[in-house]
Amino acid sequence: MFAFSLMALFTREAGAAVAGVAAWRAVFVALVFAGGALLREGGPRALLRPSRDTLVLGSGLGVALAVASSTFVGGYAFTTVANTIFLHNLAPVVVFPLAWWLNRERPGATALAGAGIALVGVALLSGVSFFQVAHFANPRFLLGDGLALLSAVGYGAVLVLTRATRRAGTPILATLALAWTVAALLLVGLAMATGTFGLSASALAWTFGLALVCTNLPFYLLNLGMRQVPAGTASVLSLSEVVFATVLGTLVYGEALAPVGWMGGLLATLGVLYALRPPDETSPEDTDAVGIPDAARPLRGARLALALVLLNTGAVLTLLGHGGGAAVLAWAGLAWLGRLGPGLAAAGMGPGPARLLSWAGSAVAGVAVAGALLRGAGSFTAGSLLVAGLAVAAALADRALCAAQAPGHREPASLVGGGLGLLGLATAFAALDHPAGPLLARIAAVADRKST
Repeated sequence: MFAFSLMALFTREAGAAVAGVAAWRAVFVALVFAGGALLREGGPRALLRPSRDTLVLGSGLGVALAVASSTFVGGYAFTTVANTIFLHNLAPVVVFPLAWWLNRERPGATALAGAGIALVGVALLSGVSFFQVAHFANPRFLLGDGLALLSAVGYGAVLVLTRATRRAGTPILATLALAWTVAALLLVGLAMATGTFGLSASALAWTFGLALVCTNLPFYLLNLGMRQVPAGTASVLSLSEVVFATVLGTLVYGEALAPVGWMGGLLATLGVLYALRPPDETSPEDTDAVGIPDAARPLRGARLALALVLLNTGAVLTLLGHGGGAAVLAWAGLAWLGRLGPGLAAAGMGPGPARLLSWAGSAVAGVAVAGALLRGAGSFTAGSLLVAGLAVAAALADRALCAAQAPGHREPASLVGGGLGLLGLATAFAALDHPAGPLLARIAAVADRKST
């Protein structure tokens, strides 16, 4: 995945149309794999007379590679980079059911939990913009989102078919040569249709480096690794590519990363590392003793859903111009998720990983509230009675859900509720042009911060 993450460096240096680069990359990759098969896997016979499994699985893999490459490029062309990255990395959502259907690979609990944690991290790291109302009013954005989502399906199929080739025992280099030949034929046709196939000598040189370092090497290593690693686990590990690429962009190109991006990178890393964790050899009773008890999980899930609604509602109201209070409302929802989420996600973990996840959640909540304090609380130039009502309603609803839990399972989060109540009061004061509004908003943010 580190080798995959270097793609941005070679692609930028090539300085050519992405469709043309993708086509030539596939041509070079196919030639290198074919040369390797000739030298190491039985000569021309392995290429000219493939077995039935190699022909069927290799051809299917080639189509999946072409779909993933072309639609990923289409996502970049029509929608935001953030949405393209996030949607493309939804591959685990595709891989788990597809691997179960085709290969009867049951998804492991650690892989599922790691995928959930890592995907939240990728969402924060990429800065997806689905909550922007204008996004849904633009057919171009929606087309790009659809193509990026299709690229996740293509990449998910790549992982599942790669696992199938390892289970069938087909020769790695010959299978990859066939797959990339099929992909090259499709991508070359696409590049010619769009008039982007011609590249300069310099661009061809960088594209050859892209093929060798960022495609031939990682795909060969991926095939070696997937002899033992299920497709679902591999899809979670593939999310580390986003983290590697972000770090490289920061170090090499000096790209700035917002605080929420650092939180996302931390969560994505934790999710990937958790997917690597071997299964516990403890009894179900011991496993259930860590994290939230089974009886308490539905109500805790309802509280988390309420926090998620609060986060998205605050974001939408901020875009609609409901003042600084709406921004603080969104940050409060994020802090709430960081405060209550780790306990539910830690179910089934050992004490060490559960404690690590809890610390990460507290860090997310702390940074979220600090952002609210710095960005939103001082901008109460206009209040909103709607925001005030929502803040108070959310605090009362959470209190009711908490009271419905058994006494031993309650986690009141009183300061969170108090902070929301103060936020509602501050927004109401601001709506009445009372000078106490900004002061109360800062106190509300501090109350939320102390709750973490």
